[in-house]
Amino acid sequence: LNYGQLWRLTTQLAARLRAAGVGANDLVAIVAERGWRQVTAAMAVVQSGGAYLPVASDLPSARKEYLFAQPKVKVVLIERALSGNVQVPEHVHVFILEDVLKGADFATATLDEIEQFKSLQTPDDLAYVIFTSGSTGQPKGVAIDHRGAVNTLQDVIARFNVTSDDRVIGISAFNFDLSVFDIFATLGSGATLVIPPHSATPDPQAWAQCVKDHQVTVWNTVPALLEMQMEYLGCDAEEYLASIKLVMLSGDWIPVSLPERFAAIVPDALMVGLGGATEASIWSNYFIIDKVDPSWKSIPYGWPLSNQRFYVLNQNLEPAPTWVSGDLYIGGVGLAKNYYNDPEKTAASFIYH
Repeated sequence: LNYGQLWRLTTQLAARLRAAGVGANDLVAIVAERGWRQVTAAMAVVQSGGAYLPVASDLPSARKEYLFAQPKVKVVLIERALSGNVQVPEHVHVFILEDVLKGADFATATLDEIEQFKSLQTPDDLAYVIFTSGSTGQPKGVAIDHRGAVNTLQDVIARFNVTSDDRVIGISAFNFDLSVFDIFATLGSGATLVIPPHSATPDPQAWAQCVKDHQVTVWNTVPALLEMQMEYLGCDAEEYLASIKLVMLSGDWIPVSLPERFAAIVPDALMVGLGGATEASIWSNYFIIDKVDPSWKSIPYGWPLSNQRFYVLNQNLEPAPTWVSGDLYIGGVGLAKNYYNDPEKTAASFIYH
């Protein structure tokens, strides 16, 4: 798809959502496998004025139904193959993605059509709500507004020079916030999003082929997936990964040996460690990994991104002296609005300094 075709598709779907009553701060749940429908649905929800709620396709039916029953869920967009044996509240509209996109006009949108579709949101309105896995109890919905998401995306695009010449591979799960960068930073910078074929399990063969065939320049995943890719390719890694210029790793500890091992394959690539929390609009800190000190036990956490703040505090919420351990607190523009529909957990974690 080119940008004109994508805009035409999202505009048509956004119009359907508005007709179904979707407005600012309303939620639209999306259940789709990784691919162009998933991207189109997310963009259409934001374009309609609502906020999207990504739902993993492999969740048990009971967990999906819990998410569909959240307050202000107006619509469920779901692929047909994933729609069986799932109950949706009576007041919620259900759109089968294949049906609402069937016969859609793939022609390039005109400038007049683009300008006529006015935004309904303000920067303080919801952009998306991502629920945690709930592995240690009831899942928490992290509510991110447009201001926080746009602040992070614009910062990372500018700081690491993501441009229309780039090609970004989209591997991350839709309900993991790295996908927010893959979709919205890629398209927001005029770059190309390359989506490997869907697979129920990690598929380093498909990733490698996509990188090589489409000359992917940006890799954005958790460290383990890059290690998996390198181990799979072995001595062929340089042949397949040579086009990569920017590597962004986050979501887990970065093995101290990984940067040098990757630099041996692609010496000119820039590797960046990013961190933060889902509650802080994808990322809130960065560290450019150019040289690794052999004495390091871990890759440094780095510095705050623009309009973000960090504090290391003790148990009394007092600043810990340099080199004294404490708890890391995040503040600033990127901070989530709250835990969705959960004032008790919100009060416990979102505090006033």
